[in-house]
Formats: sequence, C-alpha cells, structure tokens
Amino acid sequence: MPYKDKKKEKERGVNRRKTEEYKAYQREYQKKWRERNKDGWKKIRRKSEERPERKKYLKEWQRNSPKFKEIRRRFYESKKSKEYQKKWAEEHRDKISEKGKKYNKTEKGILNKIKKVQNRRIKFKKISGVYYNLPTKNLITMVNNRDKRCIYCDCEFSEYHTSIQYGTYDHLNAFKPHSKTNTVRCCSFCNSSKGEKDVLKWLESKKLKPSIVVIRLLEFN
Repeated sequence: MPYKDKKKEKERGVNRRKTEEYKAYQREYQKKWRERNKDGWKKIRRKSEERPERKKYLKEWQRNSPKFKEIRRRFYESKKSKEYQKKWAEEHRDKISEKGKKYNKTEKGILNKIKKVQNRRIKFKKISGVYYNLPTKNLITMVNNRDKRCIYCDCEFSEYHTSIQYGTYDHLNAFKPHSKTNTVRCCSFCNSSKGEKDVLKWLESKKLKPSIVVIRLLEFN
C-alpha cells in the first residue's frame, strides 16, 4: 500500500485522499473486494437501494439526466428489448386489455378515438370521393344471412352492446364504400383492432387464417 508514512505527509500538508494515485489505488482495491465478497456486495447494494434518500435521488436523476434518456433510448431500440416486450405482451394480455379499457374511458382516450375516426373519414373521402356512407337495410339483411359468426376470429356474436363480441359491420377495404363485396360482419374487438389496416396483413399479425368468405370477397376488391 502507498503512503505508509502518514506523519511526513501531514508535515508537508499533503491530503493523500485527494491525489490521483490514491484514488486509482482505491478503485482497484474496491474492485478486488467486490470480486472476493459477492454476497456481501449484494447485501450492501440492496440496503442502499431500499433507502428512501437513494430512491428519491434515482427518480430525480432519471427525470433530469440526458445520459439516462440516451441509455433508455438505446435499450428500446435493441433486439433484446423488442423480444422482451413481445414476450411480456403475450404473457400479460389481461393487463394490456384492462389498461386499454381504463384509457378508453378517460378524456384523453375518448379524444384520441374521435381523432382516429375523423382522420380515417378524411382519408376515405380523398380516395372514394364520399365522406361516409351507411349500409342499406337490404345489404344488412344479406350480410346477416351470410355471416353468422365473426368473419375474422370466428367467435359467436353477443347480444350486449358493451361486449367485445357484439356484432358490428366493417369495410373489408377501409377506403372503399359499403357494398355487397366490401361489407362484412365482425365482432367489435376485431373491428376496432383492424381499423384501416390491410386485411391479410392484419390477420397475419394476429395469427388468424383468412376465412373462405374473406378470400372470395377480396377477389372483387
């Protein structure tokens, strides 16, 4: 160990703890100690993390530190993060659906839903030339006779309006008006999930096979 003669250092007025040599020695010593005492180091870390002062410091650092934001951004862009998020979403579908239901009831959620519908209708008007068209009674009866179950996920329709399995009418191609070849009956969950996406790509992302009716109708679209 350096600095054995402490009396001479005091006489000279040298503070050994502030020197670069001592700091380098201290870092090396701590590193070796952590390698020798792994269990003891874990206990020390756990105690320091449980302290309220430490938690408060970490929260403030995470909010204000640009370094932490950069670390988090890199992690989210990494393959490891994407694999973890995908795995977590598959294991916790109930939590995601509950969170979505709560968000949809909030003011922000309602406004976001209205904006999505408005944007979709504006796009619809640009492509089809019509702002929005409703299916006729004859078209509804024809679709009801043809689609007894959800055309996408094959679930039975519910009678309750609040249920996710309630029967709704959807454009097969979101940017074409209602017609015999473009109107299908599906559950409200599939209708909201599909939105303006391409049918085949959306079914593939949900790991669902396209039904015979969907394949036949796509030939005319």
